[in-house]
Order: sequence, then C-alpha cells, then structure tokens
Amino acid sequence: MDPGKLNDPISYNEAISSDQSSEWNKAMIDELESMKKNDIWDLVELPNGVKPVECKDDKKSTSGYIFMLAGGPISWKSHKQQLTTTSIMMAEYIAVYNATCHGMLLRNLVAGLKIVNSISRPLKLYYDNSAAVSFSNSNSSTGAGLYLDTKYLFVRERVEENNLCIEYISTKDMLADPMTKGLPPKVYEEHVRNMGFSKDLI
Repeated sequence: MDPGKLNDPISYNEAISSDQSSEWNKAMIDELESMKKNDIWDLVELPNGVKPVECKDDKKSTSGYIFMLAGGPISWKSHKQQLTTTSIMMAEYIAVYNATCHGMLLRNLVAGLKIVNSISRPLKLYYDNSAAVSFSNSNSSTGAGLYLDTKYLFVRERVEENNLCIEYISTKDMLADPMTKGLPPKVYEEHVRNMGFSKDLI
C-alpha cells in the first residue's frame, strides 16, 4: 500500500475486494483500535424516538495550519480543500501548498515591516505525512504528481530557491491537528498549551 498512489480504494467495498485486501483490512483494524485506545468516540445505543443525523461526506479533506513566532501563534486557518483528491498524498500536498502560500505572505510581511533586519534562513514548515514531504522536496513528476495543477509546483520552486524548508514531524507533535480532526481530550489540551494559548481557553 502506497498512500501516494492514485489507485487507492475510495470505499470499504473497493478495499476488501482489492488484491491488497488483507493490508487494507489490517489498516482499518489498526485505525479503529487507535480510536478506541485514544477515546475518540463512544459507541452507544440510539435512544428511542431519535433519528440518526446523516453525514453527507463530500470527499474533500480539511487542511489546517498554524504559524508560530517567538513561542506564540500569529496566524492559523482550518478549511475544506477546494479539490477532491484521489489519494492521501495529494490531499496532504495541497495542504502543504496552502500553508506555503500563507507562509510566504507572512515572511514578506515581516520583512516589509522591518521587524527584523533581514531573513536569511528559509521558512520552515513541518508536516506529518512523509509522502507529501518527499514529494515537496523532489524534482521528479511521477505518480500522483502528474495530475496536480501546475500552480501547486509553487512549493517545489520555493524549496529550490532555498526560501522554504519542509521537514517531517511525528503526528503526535503536529500542532495543527486540533484544527483538522477530533483528538482525545488530553492530546487536544497538550496541543493547545503548546500553541501558547492560555489555560483558561482549554
């Protein structure tokens, strides 16, 4: 299984009927066990007379980023992506692109306001998806990258110009996670504290 491939199954039925059904089944079991272990949700009986709310999934991923300066957040955003992507890697790379655009704007703003004399080091972005990090730092156009709009190559150009550095970070250290997914209360509180927000806001 390669999260960067375009032929990833998009439904449970496709996953269990694929040649890699045993790997997909194991991945699903691991994900469910992780959610149970982290108290993401509780399975309860539906009360009498109550109808379940339908979830209309538009298949679009949620992107989120937070920019820190001097130990505190200066800018953040959480939003649905405009594109429906065909792989996890593509969705993650589009998140990298969105954060890069905003990061370069902030870098230019800081330089333009003369808050510092000059910015010699590249802007550093951290991502918890190794395929997206590899793709961002690569010059090749293979696999999922062949189907991306050319505007998304903006990320690679900034890396090549040494204006941007994209590094892998463990998921447990990803500060933007509270803006893109449900988290166990303890993990959520730790992330919010690490963002520099007051304990009163938790």
